[in-house]
Amino acid sequence: MTAPSSTTCDQHHRLRGRRPLARVRGQRAGLADPVPPRARDRRAAPGRDRHARRGAPPPAASAAPAPASASRKKLSYKEQREFDALPALIESLESEQKRIAEILALDGGAIYATDASRATELAARHTQIDDELLSAMERQEELGASR
Repeated sequence: MTAPSSTTCDQHHRLRGRRPLARVRGQRAGLADPVPPRARDRRAAPGRDRHARRGAPPPAASAAPAPASASRKKLSYKEQREFDALPALIESLESEQKRIAEILALDGGAIYATDASRATELAARHTQIDDELLSAMERQEELGASR
């Protein structure tokens, strides 16, 4: 038996108190949301859990603040490689700076009298190494805090 021609399928469903699947929240036929809207809203509501519904006090662990390590992010691949290379870079800069300081202090600073241009180059490199060391150590501290 077929439905009377004066009523369409939509009208038939309205008369019976149901909606066709195609009309449910604008989705295509047959793809209705398996979770009813009330259950989905209850599930996604922050701060509501099974303890709150029963009236029991929430466990003490949920009231405690998150540890500081939870806010840390994992280093990316490039950042991890950079972090791993920084100790070697710092070591090489320190050894070069020490070598330059020894050359400048040799014979009580005689290099300033004999080769002034070379002495000024070495002194400039010494201060440049200071800046590079400071930036490398700051970067190592920054990356170390993110680990």
